[in-house]
Amino acid sequence: MNTKKSPLAAGDLDPGFAEKGILFTSFGPETLESSVLGVHLAPDGKLLISGYRGQNDYALARLNPDGTPDRSFGNAGIVLGQFRAGLESAAAATFVTTDDKLLLVGKVYISEIVDYRAVTRLNGDGSLDTSFGDQGSVILDLPLEKNATEPTRFARDPETLQNASSPVSALLQSDGKIVVSDTFRDIAATFRLNPDGSLDTSFNGTGYATLGLPNGLTRLGPLYVENGKVIIAGTYRHAQTSEARPLVVRYNANGSLDSSFGENGIFIVPPENSDALSAQCLDILRESNGNILGVGSTSAFPVKSVLLGLDKDGSMDPAFNGGQALFNEVSEQGSQWNNAALDSRSGLNVVLGGTLGSASEVVVGRIDNRGVWDTQFGAPQGWVRISAGIGHTLNYDVAVQNDGNIVVAGTFVPDSGLFKGFVLRVLG
Repeated sequence: MNTKKSPLAAGDLDPGFAEKGILFTSFGPETLESSVLGVHLAPDGKLLISGYRGQNDYALARLNPDGTPDRSFGNAGIVLGQFRAGLESAAAATFVTTDDKLLLVGKVYISEIVDYRAVTRLNGDGSLDTSFGDQGSVILDLPLEKNATEPTRFARDPETLQNASSPVSALLQSDGKIVVSDTFRDIAATFRLNPDGSLDTSFNGTGYATLGLPNGLTRLGPLYVENGKVIIAGTYRHAQTSEARPLVVRYNANGSLDSSFGENGIFIVPPENSDALSAQCLDILRESNGNILGVGSTSAFPVKSVLLGLDKDGSMDPAFNGGQALFNEVSEQGSQWNNAALDSRSGLNVVLGGTLGSASEVVVGRIDNRGVWDTQFGAPQGWVRISAGIGHTLNYDVAVQNDGNIVVAGTFVPDSGLFKGFVLRVLG
């Protein structure tokens, strides 16, 4: 009998991380449902995972590089809290400031249909930094809603729930300022905060810029900053036809639309470049060559995963799949790409998504700037499918370590029992 083990390959679970490559967590005793929504690589190599526990608390845990809890942080490695006392809170992204404080970005739920982006700052040990914002937290609202007689926020409509895995819309600039985007009914808003949590009024004179397009709804989400300019991706949906198109917007550092990008600062993918009736963009990435990679999915069944290559000036990149959207049918029941991260070691793009259907899985792929899959990863197709067990394996965030290994955050929903968060690591 041959007992020799097969050599490990790129795309395999990393046996040196947690339990055979996967860590399950409830952010405490396994008595409440929990979810991991974000993962961040700290400068010291530790992992910061964010999400929620139960019905009320955001959760943040710090892990050692091998997946074990860093018990010097918070309460045995875990911090629980609320963005506003008494309100349901969920954290989806973490950033480490230059003075080693932690910015936690997520949502606070005002009611079943109303929620807002929220930011809180913690000290390095996990305690609340009350010098930030209002006693440690900032809730982002628009003045136009202050006198509303009914909720004007829509974050929990059926479409948003369907796309709940889209990444949180925030980043920390090198100067310490914080950029957050959100959607208010048919208006998309981009906020910029000073390091202390106050609105940065040098951005559009108010600290925020709004975008609304005629005859449709505009949803803006993931973003990044380059040379002071803010690049944001999203989806434009026509109000009458319900046809959706990926869009990318670029703001100047002062909050005005950058007229040198797309058409007056906005690029909407035209029908002839997408070969699909309706598609959405869920994340963007600055590629190693400075161009833009957008990831998302179509809307018609079976849902297909979509990748879009744009050049620096807001037009389809002819070097990426001939200037056309790249579609993948990972599963007969449908699939979508939700997140993207850059492998700085190789210059390749790592994309994270999932299959749809009765037993969803995580899908991780690696692709170059031309739209060619790296067949050395998950050979021969360039991607791998991973299940955390019997049930649904939902993906929410991805990060690439300096050694090329890939960390994925998500939630496992078993066929029976409480759902719980997970972090897994794949060999690069």
